[in-house]
Amino acid sequence: METLKVERGRVARVVIQRPEVRNALNTETLQALIRALKELAADDEVRVIRLESAGDRAFCAGADLREVAAAQTLSERRRYFQQVGDVVAAMLKAPQPIVARVQGHALAGGMGLVAAADFVVAAKEAQFGLPEVDLGLFPMVVMAPLLRVLPRRVLWEMILLGRRLTAEEAEGYGLIHRAVERSQLDEEVARLAETLAQKSPSVLALGKTALWSVESLSIWESLASLKDWSALLAGTEEAKEAIGRFLTRSS
Repeated sequence: METLKVERGRVARVVIQRPEVRNALNTETLQALIRALKELAADDEVRVIRLESAGDRAFCAGADLREVAAAQTLSERRRYFQQVGDVVAAMLKAPQPIVARVQGHALAGGMGLVAAADFVVAAKEAQFGLPEVDLGLFPMVVMAPLLRVLPRRVLWEMILLGRRLTAEEAEGYGLIHRAVERSQLDEEVARLAETLAQKSPSVLALGKTALWSVESLSIWESLASLKDWSALLAGTEEAKEAIGRFLTRSS
């Protein structure tokens, strides 16, 4: 079986298919994810991307530790973790919103996928954790997106003390958007994806790009940059037509 399944369409599906190893990310899977995300990002027919995984036990357990252990040189290890970073980057750069369906535990790099997604719906029994320190590692790459969605002290507790978050705790901290019963997971993901698919793709793409472009700027730099993004968007034919319809209805 291929490690990744891709279904194209208005709402595209990307499914990690390694349930026998809790959907751990080996090089084959990482490279397939990078290719799929870039191809879907360039497809004008795709309005939303659903990121999922096979099986019931785990959404993603992170790095494939057998492959990490087998890497004998620094360059081999760099190459592996570069691919993890490239997946996160491809998710952030995709113009379409990415909805993650989390049916089981999301650990280590799996939490990185969760943090890089634009929307996350999880089953209530899912858990979120960063066990790297107990393995002599540290969640270096995935800290980049996690620092932007979790309170620093919560993240520090997860990294150093191994604290795991329940889905409901993750919702409370803003790591995920909804914690639902397993029986409602597919319905909620489909509802959310369909709602997003009805939005203007150009508006969502520009808004997503603008958000990440000002993430590290000061408040003053952000204001200066975002006024230009607003002016650009307001000048599009789509915005002019939508504003015109609104003004006609309200007059």
